[in-house]
Amino acid sequence: MVSDRTPLTEIEQAIVKKLATASFPPATASKRFAHNLSDGYVKDLSDKGRRFLAYVVHRFRRQYSLSREEQEWVSQWSQPVPEQPAETIVVEPSSPPITDDIPSAQLCMF
Repeated sequence: MVSDRTPLTEIEQAIVKKLATASFPPATASKRFAHNLSDGYVKDLSDKGRRFLAYVVHRFRRQYSLSREEQEWVSQWSQPVPEQPAETIVVEPSSPPITDDIPSAQLCMF
C-alpha cells in the first residue's frame, strides 16, 4: 500500500506552532488534531489532512495572527477539491412495470 502522506513543510510547522496556543472546545476533533500535530505524534499529512488543518486554522483564526505566506497557504488548501464528473447510469424501465400486478389497497374501518 502506497502512502500519499508527505512530511510537514516549514510553513505548516509554523502554523501548527501557532495553532497549539489556541483554545478549543472540549472533546473535539479539532482539538485532538491540533494537539497531535503540536506534540509531534503526527509528522506527515495527506492532502485530506492538510485541508482539515486549513479548516481548523481558518475556524480559530482570531486567536493568533498568521503571516502573509501562512495566510496564502491556508487559502490554497481551503479551496474545495474539484469533483470528478460521475458516469451517468441510465436505468432502463422494466416492461411491464411490476406494480401492475399488485392489487390496490382497500380502506378498512375499525
